[in-house]
Amino acid sequence: MNTLNRVMFLFCSATRRVLLAGTLLTPLSTIGQGIIYDQMSQGRADSLSSVDVIPMFLPLGQRFVPRAAALDFVELKVGAIKAGTEQTLALALHQTSIDRPAIGSTDPLIITFDPTPHPPQPLPIRTFRFPETVSLVPDTPYVFELVHLGGDYIAGATFWNASIFDAYPDGGMHIGGKVGKADLWFKTGYLIPEPSTMTLFTLGGALLLWGRRRRVG
Repeated sequence: MNTLNRVMFLFCSATRRVLLAGTLLTPLSTIGQGIIYDQMSQGRADSLSSVDVIPMFLPLGQRFVPRAAALDFVELKVGAIKAGTEQTLALALHQTSIDRPAIGSTDPLIITFDPTPHPPQPLPIRTFRFPETVSLVPDTPYVFELVHLGGDYIAGATFWNASIFDAYPDGGMHIGGKVGKADLWFKTGYLIPEPSTMTLFTLGGALLLWGRRRRVG
């Protein structure tokens, strides 16, 4: 094989490998954003109960201490407890105390009755999302508060009964202006942006070309 043919062969081979790399790597970009959970309450199934989201129990929230420096969402087990009812809820985030001004709030979420069983408590997991990532100071107390924005006061939120199990030692549930030893069922977390398809395609192609050049050299 003369020099020109060898160059053309290497070029076509490298091109095919780049295209193959792009094809193989592209599906990774369709997985979606990665979810990282930071804080959560954990307990025994027999210690779960529910509290009504009604005026006499407001403000209702949970104190937590993040380890991460970002917050994108909070998951709660909350739902309407009577068919044909709904209410609109959101979460407000406070630093240190529920009495301090909110530093962020989630998008509103309409809570409707869901007859589907969700053992061990019949309330579904709802995700409250912040419109933008909230910056946090790690190892600093924060409180998220359930805010009633409209509709019926016929909803419940799942919590862990502290007399049976301490589900989250670093915090406590705020209910009616008081902080108790019980904890809401909750998970906090943040998102990792997915790499773009073009980034994966370029990276794969560059690595294959680099490997070919090393073998040729």
